[in-house]
Amino acid sequence: MNGINCDGEDGWTRVGYFNMTESDATCPAGLIQKNFTNIDHPLCGRLANSSTCISTTFSSNGLTYNKVCGQVRGYQSFRARAFLNFQNDIENFTVDGVSITHGSNPRKHIWTYAVSNFKNS
Repeated sequence: MNGINCDGEDGWTRVGYFNMTESDATCPAGLIQKNFTNIDHPLCGRLANSSTCISTTFSSNGLTYNKVCGQVRGYQSFRARAFLNFQNDIENFTVDGVSITHGSNPRKHIWTYAVSNFKNS
């Protein structure tokens, strides 16, 4: 993920990486490994039927940055309700899906992918 717009050229620094399709991959701290019979590699996530937020952190080790580049592959299992309790504050934000933020007190939103079983959720 180097270069302008992740095009493979110079200018980018990798801060976090995990790929569960690799044979020696492990879930980052905070996430639990899950195995499914219909997927040929383990996944990382939270406990089933849990309404709690699960997080992991990747440190930039003090490097300043003004752009973020990356990709996420998500899988849905059990029920998904998109934005839980319809929170509108990033510090209390819970989503069935993936949310990427940076900083702390307050966190700043970068990107969210929400999943739902229902149309118009």
